[in-house]
Amino acid sequence: MTEPVRDPRSDQVVTLSSSIDGVSLLLDCSLRFFRSTNDAGELIVHSSNHQFFEHRIPLTLETVFIFLHQEDSEVFGSPLFLILRLPIDSMAAGLSLEV
Repeated sequence: MTEPVRDPRSDQVVTLSSSIDGVSLLLDCSLRFFRSTNDAGELIVHSSNHQFFEHRIPLTLETVFIFLHQEDSEVFGSPLFLILRLPIDSMAAGLSLEV
């Protein structure tokens, strides 16, 4: 994300960003379409997404997106969907966490 989400509301739009070989991909996402919303459409921040919305960790996402515009080395779009992909190493059985 381009900046932390301090007070997430379902009417907000956030921009997910990534770059490869000097080209930036900027995808605008409406928070109301994130799966972690309650019946009122409010985003629920929980232990699985907190650090992401605080802009502290990246997430590996796969997407198909609508191409909106390209300007110089920036590509703008809107995702049709996002799929979270977790590294297989982090899901290894017997992983110990010291708190």
